[in-house]
Amino acid sequence: MSDPRILAAGLLATTLLFLGYADQARSQIKQSIALAHDRPSPKALIGVIAGFLHLIVREPQSVLDYAERNIALASQYGFPWERAFSTSQRGWARAQLGQPDQGVAELRAGLDQLDEIGVSTKVAHFTAPLVEGLLKAGHIEEGLNLVSEAVAFARATGAQFYEPDYYRLEGDLLLMKSAEQTASAEGCFRKAIEIAGQHGAKWFELRASLSFARLLNRQGRRDEARTMLAEIYGWFTEGFDTADLKDAKALLDELREDQ
Repeated sequence: MSDPRILAAGLLATTLLFLGYADQARSQIKQSIALAHDRPSPKALIGVIAGFLHLIVREPQSVLDYAERNIALASQYGFPWERAFSTSQRGWARAQLGQPDQGVAELRAGLDQLDEIGVSTKVAHFTAPLVEGLLKAGHIEEGLNLVSEAVAFARATGAQFYEPDYYRLEGDLLLMKSAEQTASAEGCFRKAIEIAGQHGAKWFELRASLSFARLLNRQGRRDEARTMLAEIYGWFTEGFDTADLKDAKALLDELREDQ
């Protein structure tokens, strides 16, 4: 049976990350891993949570490493939930690392395994990675349909913490679908930023702002892009080695050169 301290610490780490404190989230995960030590069940649980955090901050190789260790551990000791979740995480990682079709197939396999053991796969931490995999694989319409279903489910159940990122993903999908979808994509990004601000979800606000700033830059609206991105980037005090903050800084530097 999993140690409740591990679960609580993992949930705290996830919350810290969503609030924008990536370094504190990492520190909490490290403490949780040490607490789990060599006990199989707690080790598998914290491995799943650690993989999820690396997924949020876009570190696919770390996600892949955790997933493969977790799949082996869960298979050895018979932990179906951890095995299924890690399978979907491995699929996400492979999609990001240049194997989108294989990754999507494995994402689906992990979700099928979860369905078999009675776990709802409509919740955000399962749906959003699949949408990102579909985006990488170019399955735009399926991704848009899934986002629409996910938003409806979130509103019906009240589990709306991931809602800003759904709108960010919808905007990215629309832009991939057609250049004529820029107005609709802009609406999605604005909505994502607004909802993230209401929730205090700084990480999702950053991701949506970055997608929106890229669109504004392509449209020649550089002053608007720079002002918006500088505001959210300036809020952060840690996590500057993460992909999203690195990308935000690189785009800000580019936009400032045009001043």
